[in-house]
Amino acid sequence: MKMIKLSPLLTLAFLIIASSSCDSDDQPKTCGNDHLESYEDCEDGNLLEGDGCSSTCRIEPFWECPWGYDCKPICGDGVIMSPHESCDGLFLNDQTCASLGYTGGSLACETFCRHDIANCTYTVEQISPGLVHSCILLENGLVRCFGDPDYLGNAGNTDSGPVTVQGITNAIAVHAGGDQTYVALADGTARAWGGNWYGELGIGSESDMEPTPLLIPNLNNVVAFSSGYGFACALNNLGEVYCWGRNGAGQLGNYLQDDTMAPGRRAVEQAVEICSGSSFTCARLREDHQYFESNLVCWGDNREGQIGDWQTDGCFTSPNDLEDLPRVTSISCGYDSACAVLPDHTVKCWGGASYNFMPRTVEGLSDVSRVAVGSDHACALLMNGQIKCWGSSEYGQTGTGGLHGAVASPTAITKLSQYTQLEAGNYSTCAVNANGVAYCWGSNEYGQLGDGTEVDRADPVGVLP
Repeated sequence: MKMIKLSPLLTLAFLIIASSSCDSDDQPKTCGNDHLESYEDCEDGNLLEGDGCSSTCRIEPFWECPWGYDCKPICGDGVIMSPHESCDGLFLNDQTCASLGYTGGSLACETFCRHDIANCTYTVEQISPGLVHSCILLENGLVRCFGDPDYLGNAGNTDSGPVTVQGITNAIAVHAGGDQTYVALADGTARAWGGNWYGELGIGSESDMEPTPLLIPNLNNVVAFSSGYGFACALNNLGEVYCWGRNGAGQLGNYLQDDTMAPGRRAVEQAVEICSGSSFTCARLREDHQYFESNLVCWGDNREGQIGDWQTDGCFTSPNDLEDLPRVTSISCGYDSACAVLPDHTVKCWGGASYNFMPRTVEGLSDVSRVAVGSDHACALLMNGQIKCWGSSEYGQTGTGGLHGAVASPTAITKLSQYTQLEAGNYSTCAVNANGVAYCWGSNEYGQLGDGTEVDRADPVGVLP
């Protein structure tokens, strides 16, 4: 038999060809590297079981992984995959409205396999979303809060809630700020807890943190609160507004720019509604007020035009009326902007990069009863119970079904209707429906939406009772 001798160059080429034809099973496996290989069904960047993609990168039973990524339980297959699903079709996991903590009603399952509580009933009188937490006031005078455990009013708490604030049994109003909470009680007194770096709790001293409710001295018969960065204001039943805390921009409205750690000089009287932004405050006055051309006055920082007086510089240490808006029926303040509902049920906004220094009409809105402004988004409650939102949707705070990006014009939230209350936090939004059930959407980094997760939500989710 004749032997053929290969040249060194041909030998090297043969070895390369031979090695490239080896079976892929002989190659090192890289499951869990977040890169989908040809021999993998799925890839989720880990080697855990029970998350849809197994430790060998195979799709697990009752899961689907579109394009090999973003695995999720198959909704509609009649199998409840907890904790990702709370129900599936007609299978409610043996739960009812009552077993979930609501007072009654009929429980159902939504199309994405979460309990639908729209027809449950509850007793939420008021909801207030903040930056890292939110609170609800119940019909029985209890206050329940959810979000960062350090700011929920209970010392040593580690639960993101909702948890009942201990020692508060007869509340009539609640306000959640950046990391503070203020509560008015039926006996005419007021309580506050949370961060107190600038004396914004109004207790007469500064401190890093006060974990439990403390009495705010020199405040009587409070009906509403508002707060900004390092300061807060209260409205009493006589229409008087008192502010305290940080005052470098005149946001306390007391003609000074000195900080104060307790309620002092009155900012304005004959008020019926107040709101605060980062460093400014506005008040809506009674229609029979006697001191201004408009029933809307604002004071504090005006560098972004948030006072609405056609300027973008300086500070106002005392109330300044918005002559372009002689009469408004509702107001709301965001980080550096504000909006008002007019008697014809349209909306005008001013301040910040979106509206500049003069009140501008928000196109596409009519029949509005209330407006709510966050840091960089806003929503309007219509007279028919529908909600429309616009602005940044980075965290889903517009509730229009998408994260990131922005919503250029007022867009309806298609999920649910018949809302009766609407409030905006910094990067979240909350509402209460006609059955007294609360819903929230947007940023949920600390659990401040109250749905038991820390997942940002682009659609309204029910607040757990």
